[in-house]
Amino acid sequence: MFRMTPIKVKSFESNVLKEFADILDKNIEKMNDFAKICNKNGISSKVNIFNNNAADLFDIAYSSYAR
Repeated sequence: MFRMTPIKVKSFESNVLKEFADILDKNIEKMNDFAKICNKNGISSKVNIFNNNAADLFDIAYSSYAR
């Protein structure tokens, strides 16, 4: 976190959606680069991607996250 001068605050126009999309694009690019390097070096990993609401987690067995 940083502080802006009062003059800069007056002219600041935040575009949260664009910032989020830019960060997401960079992260996806890095993830793809990582996968290419793994494939090139014969390294594999098993990853499961779930499209869930974090409050529900219906696709994940209860025993895998409850301790």
